[in-house]
Amino acid sequence: MESALEGITLGEKIQNNLSVGSLFWILGASYLIVKGEPDIALKYTMKGLNIMEELKYQNGIAICLSFISHIYLYKGDLYLALEYCKKSLSNNEISDNAKAITLHTLGGIYRENGELQKALKYYKQGILLSEELGNTTLLIAFLTRIGTTYRMVGNHEKALKYITR
Repeated sequence: MESALEGITLGEKIQNNLSVGSLFWILGASYLIVKGEPDIALKYTMKGLNIMEELKYQNGIAICLSFISHIYLYKGDLYLALEYCKKSLSNNEISDNAKAITLHTLGGIYRENGELQKALKYYKQGILLSEELGNTTLLIAFLTRIGTTYRMVGNHEKALKYITR
């Protein structure tokens, strides 16, 4: 996290706003994933979002919105998580990788809300996109989520099919 803060200072000094915005998002992710501090993560990610919006960098905006959605999911605020997720997906210039990550978050929101069929719908869309991208890490994440979701509804045969694929 120190490196990100140093990078932000340097980026501001040389006026590389795209790097600064990206580093704020990375710093936010670090605070959530490493430290489990969603409020600080949200503060930094919002700073990154503001910079991306000033730059009109659509993919950066979509990535920040997606991660803000993930933060709200972590905090248990499914309404705001869903709002930010939908904003991210409505961006036509979102990269396929960012879209896949957002689909994973969207599936998680519906799963947490008990809407398991909707969750499965978005996870399955994510599988197709992950396969197109050749992103095995995301593919495994989607397969695992689908398997555990099928287990939640009592369909152990399908759960096993996806988890062992």
